[in-house]
Amino acid sequence: MSTLYVDNLEPNLGSRVMAAGHVVQVQQYTTMTTTDTTSSSWTATDIGVSITPTSASSKILVVMSGGMHGWAGSNTTYDQRGGLKIYRQIGGGSFTELETSSGGQQVQYGRGGEYDALSITYLDSPATTSTVTYKVYFRREAGSLTFSANRDGNNQSSATVMEIAQ
Repeated sequence: MSTLYVDNLEPNLGSRVMAAGHVVQVQQYTTMTTTDTTSSSWTATDIGVSITPTSASSKILVVMSGGMHGWAGSNTTYDQRGGLKIYRQIGGGSFTELETSSGGQQVQYGRGGEYDALSITYLDSPATTSTVTYKVYFRREAGSLTFSANRDGNNQSSATVMEIAQ
């Protein structure tokens, strides 16, 4: 029986060897910036992050989390509804939604003074090696109050992306 000891393995021509399913890189951005909207149109928040994939075949795991999101004011009726979803920009182009449901990837119902944490996870296949930016957009869908992301600036939301080798 023989034993092979190796101190270092390097691929031919210096290219990287990544087994499918392994994390290639991670990028994260955190923010305490409050964004408010009364619009029924999808509006950008400050919650977003960019990544430049090393391979066009990679998948990108997008995780948006944290923060208090909800309705400003003290309205006691439960007539408020808002949606949040992830938009994507490739190579400095336009932002486009990753999914097309009318309510978004997270829907919040409630009344003034009620807040929920942001929690959206999405596995994307951007098929590019250009810089990709992911950003949370939101909108008021029903009611009359202001919908806030990171309400009052005393909490933090994070946007994390992981490139997954394929």
